[in-house]
Amino acid sequence: FKLKKWIYEVLENSHENVKTILAEKREKGEQISNKSNRPQKEILIFNYELETQYLKELSIVRMQKDILELHFKLMNLQSFYYSYRNTDEKYLQEAIKYCEEDINMSSEIRNEFVRRDRELIEGLKKMNPLIQLQSDGNYETKIGRIPAFETLMVIYAKKQQYDDLIRVCDKALEYYNGSDKHKDLINKIINKRRVAY
Repeated sequence: FKLKKWIYEVLENSHENVKTILAEKREKGEQISNKSNRPQKEILIFNYELETQYLKELSIVRMQKDILELHFKLMNLQSFYYSYRNTDEKYLQEAIKYCEEDINMSSEIRNEFVRRDRELIEGLKKMNPLIQLQSDGNYETKIGRIPAFETLMVIYAKKQQYDDLIRVCDKALEYYNGSDKHKDLINKIINKRRVAY
């Protein structure tokens, strides 16, 4: 009971102090605003020039048929459109489109990372015979990260499109060979979204 009384007194005193301060400001003719002092979120203005540049670069790379370069150009577009997702729904849809294209090439991307690593290792072995690397052809290569997986997981979870979310998660696990790190990330995203909704 004493705690309730004390809380009530604190609130009452605070309320009286605020009323006094507001009355003083009115007497002085100061303008009183209900807005908080928190900084407003900056509204992004769509950058058409950068969009055009990214789309031209993508078009050129598509003709060259370099899968990794295509992957990196798609990443640029994913990030670009995703940054405007709150400006207009069409930009979110563009981000999704380029993310989907990227993950649909994931096996080719993985194969190209492995192929280039093998070439590098073989080249190093030829340059310096003293380098003792695996010679049985079973190379432990580091595959590149595909941010499109995480982006799509977040988008589909927020939109409660769980079938799409599961499809992307399965594809991510396949790409990353079911590593525990990625299983944990996927489970964390799914569980976090279940609690939020």
